[in-house]
Amino acid sequence: MIEIAEKLHYLNARVRAMKGDLLDRKDYQKMLKMEPKEISEFLGNLTYSEEIDRLGIEYEGKKLVELAILKDQIKTSEKLVRISKGSYRKVIKRYLLKYDIRNIRKILMWRQSNRETRMPKEELKEYLKESPNLSDRDFDHLMEEDMDLDDIKEFLYMKMPDIKGGLEEAGNLLELEVMLDKSYYRSLKRILKDTDNMTHQVKSFLSYKIDVANIKTVTRLKEAEKKEKIREFLIIPENSSKIGKLDRKTLETMVEQEWDEFLQSLRDTYLSCFLDKKIENREHLENCLDRNLLKKSRNMSLDKPFTISTVIGYLVQKEIEVRNLRSIVRSKELGIKEEEIKKRLIM
Repeated sequence: MIEIAEKLHYLNARVRAMKGDLLDRKDYQKMLKMEPKEISEFLGNLTYSEEIDRLGIEYEGKKLVELAILKDQIKTSEKLVRISKGSYRKVIKRYLLKYDIRNIRKILMWRQSNRETRMPKEELKEYLKESPNLSDRDFDHLMEEDMDLDDIKEFLYMKMPDIKGGLEEAGNLLELEVMLDKSYYRSLKRILKDTDNMTHQVKSFLSYKIDVANIKTVTRLKEAEKKEKIREFLIIPENSSKIGKLDRKTLETMVEQEWDEFLQSLRDTYLSCFLDKKIENREHLENCLDRNLLKKSRNMSLDKPFTISTVIGYLVQKEIEVRNLRSIVRSKELGIKEEEIKKRLIM
């Protein structure tokens, strides 16, 4: 018991030290005034130095920053797996499956795109390297032209047995993307319960994260005028009414509402306290919800400092940092004004 406690203290001490390397508001303020090349130089003096130096031989500007931060994110995740033990390691590895799913979804989207106009395989692979559980050979296999839906499912069953439940229901590649997300969240909640790591903060965080994902689905389907797809895209199992706090009926009602009515319905839920007084558009709404996600991740270690809460909280903060950096360099490349970029950042 003493040995286990010492390992938990060691892991949490390392995570707290890693949190000290995260970018803060002042760092973002500085980068808002820089061009992509200057941003890569700025990051090269921080925790991203190893990736910036190695990749800087071949890339520069926006592409250098994007590749460097993605590789650093995976390196950080692998470090957490390496220094963790027992049930902690199982939970972290299960959480990190999301990065494999992110890569698989990119490949599935690529497979659904026009063969004549889609990017070459080698270019796509530049953004798929360093996946926690999938190798370059796995990516090549998933991109083979003669792979059909059943072949892809069989491959995923073999490589990702922890989330295979439910994938058999997918009738096409788009449905397979959705089922991957549903299976992932069910699997994550299950292992947290099984290993007694479902602290109050973790449970609240997961519930909120699922609700936010479903609200984003509602708003994007409304915008794309594909309201009829709501049932298949929600992260709610077919045999359940809900998995977060918002139930299926509430979400299906929201997708049919006009914008103002939808916002009022949203303000009638527990999410109301996280919204600005006036919501301008979908991006503004998502920014409000994601800001609270960041706040929750920062507070997770306050519940029980020496539990998985600290680790998951850090991983979420790292994810948001990566999103912010990508948003900055992409916006700079498009010539978007500083004030507009600032509105998009999650701080």
